Amino acid sequence: MLETTDITSADADGALGRVLRRGLALIGTYIRVHPAPFAVAVGCASVYAAMTVISSIVLGRVTDRLITPALTDGEPLSGRTVLDGMAMIVGVAGIRALGIVGRRFFAGMFTGRTQATLRNRVVE
Repeated sequence: MLETTDITSADADGALGRVLRRGLALIGTYIRVHPAPFAVAVGCASVYAAMTVISSIVLGRVTDRLITPALTDGEPLSGRTVLDGMAMIVGVAGIRALGIVGRRFFAGMFTGRTQATLRNRVVE
């Protein structure tokens, strides 16, 4: 009978490494079968990630250059200045939303096509 003390941590690490390599190889075969939707999904995820960072920069600049001076100086901002700040915030949020939608759409396309390929391979 196998005791838990019979398995060393090196054996466990080696088994984990083998499983990880086999899993990554399997994912690689799926990507090679349908590379375009996978690449677009990763690209859209990158757009989302970049816009997440840029949104914090834009919010910081709008706060520093529009909101804080308006509250401390007491002078009203021009309508154009307010619209520019709003346009920056909404623009970044819109591009970020497109990144989310694109990633979900193309990841779903990749998954559906991969599943269809696997079903066809079973039938053939």
